[in-house]
Amino acid sequence: MTTPPPAELISRLAALATGHATRFGFALQSLADKSQGEMGGDRFDEVFTQASAIKIPILWELYSQAEEGLLALHETLPVSLASGVGGCGVLQQFTPGASRIALGDLAVLMIVLSDNVATNLLIDRLGMQRINDRLASVGLEQTRLRRVMIDFAARAAGRENTATPAEAVRLMTLLDQRCRAGDAAAQAVIGMLTLKKESPVTKALHGREPSLVLASKPGMLDGLRTEWALVRCNGCAYVFALMAEGTDDTLLQKLFSEATVMIHSALAGRAAD
Repeated sequence: MTTPPPAELISRLAALATGHATRFGFALQSLADKSQGEMGGDRFDEVFTQASAIKIPILWELYSQAEEGLLALHETLPVSLASGVGGCGVLQQFTPGASRIALGDLAVLMIVLSDNVATNLLIDRLGMQRINDRLASVGLEQTRLRRVMIDFAARAAGRENTATPAEAVRLMTLLDQRCRAGDAAAQAVIGMLTLKKESPVTKALHGREPSLVLASKPGMLDGLRTEWALVRCNGCAYVFALMAEGTDDTLLQKLFSEATVMIHSALAGRAAD
């Protein structure tokens, strides 16, 4: 029998956005070695633009294709500004055509620095349709990659990269299950997502327990912020996704920080009982 998150926690989290012109959706789920809790949340089936959080499915596709023998992580690609400029990252500062970088190293840049040129190089090599087909193969209907990073024309036309909080939690839970079952692609994804990066979620959890492991990817654009996260610590494991839009980033950062602290305090304390 599965156990849902505490109703009081869900109510308190939903109330965080009260009084602001913010659409705030979230989903969370406790995990255990042999079972998992019931998913809970608010507005968790609503579709949100994802910004850089959509890079998790791209990373999964990369390691999956490597395991399937469709590519090698040491394969190199030339750095070209035709792959896009703007936003986060360092590759847009490189001399065009003068450097080649391995696919595995592009993945590090994509996740740790959220490098958009690295991301677009990977999308082109992997194939956008293949990324979406893999998402569909595990039953995710709203999580879709529809454009490369920093594509203003696509954004103006309404082609956005999307997911729901519930589907983000389902994918992170699936990756965790496959990781613990020995799936090499899932293990590589989770390992990469544990690399240090800056976000309200990582700041809120930093230093709380020496054993805490956080696998996450944040995303942000003007007026919106998302983050998908898996947390493991002593006697505690859970997945959550936060998605919000409609206000300035100062408020969104505060919202995500407060939500993270509430979730961890409730679920970590519950595991210790």
